[in-house]
Amino acid sequence: MKVTYLEEYTVLSPLIRSHYCACGNHSPRLVEQIQPLTEYKWRVECSECGRETPMCATSSGAKKLWSDGITC
Repeated sequence: MKVTYLEEYTVLSPLIRSHYCACGNHSPRLVEQIQPLTEYKWRVECSECGRETPMCATSSGAKKLWSDGITC
């Protein structure tokens, strides 16, 4: 079975140091999964190295995991 994901992302502010990735990227993305609909739809990912947080129920939770360095 093929599953298609629809996601929308926003680039986090490069002015906040806690948003930086360990690889040096200053603008990771906050990703919202729109389809398929699920309770846990937020994560933060780095577009350069692929590092990402686990899925969270809120955008603030995903940002908190990112700033704490908790990634998959």
